[in-house]
Amino acid sequence: MEFLSGLALLLVRFEPGYFLSSSLTAVFILVLLAITFIDIEQGVIPDSLNYAGITSGLLFSLINGNLTNSLLGMLTGFLFMFCLARVSSIILKREAMGEGDIWLAVMLGSFLGFEKLFLGLFMAFVFGAVLSLIMVLLKFKTLKDSLPFGPLLALSAVISFFWGDKIIFLYLSPFVI
Repeated sequence: MEFLSGLALLLVRFEPGYFLSSSLTAVFILVLLAITFIDIEQGVIPDSLNYAGITSGLLFSLINGNLTNSLLGMLTGFLFMFCLARVSSIILKREAMGEGDIWLAVMLGSFLGFEKLFLGLFMAFVFGAVLSLIMVLLKFKTLKDSLPFGPLLALSAVISFFWGDKIIFLYLSPFVI
């Protein structure tokens, strides 16, 4: 955990005049790292980490002038994941996604905003599908086994946070005249 925390903080650029914004970015990464390990080990995402992340994300967005986009991202993250959790539990006849995942999407929306949140969610589902397929094919899991979704959301969020603008541009550039 300590080694990965150090590596993760190498992504954060502490520039003069941007110390608070950089510090909140560091909080974001470290909270996601903690969520990843806790979800893998215990199968839960603590509310305290989600709430700390949401607060930090709102402050981050306020400082960077993206509060409206952040609030829209939070609302979208909640509604999308809440509806997905309810529909999947009806179809599968068991809980497929926990409340922690829903609140994690809210936290991601607070940091990423609307567009990057969607990119992050899309990547998390793709990563989850590929990882699940590999684990089933290698007989580590069966189709009925669950996979912690928090780590996939966390990885996708970091990718989206740092490189989301470039990824979105590359995806949309063939359509821009």
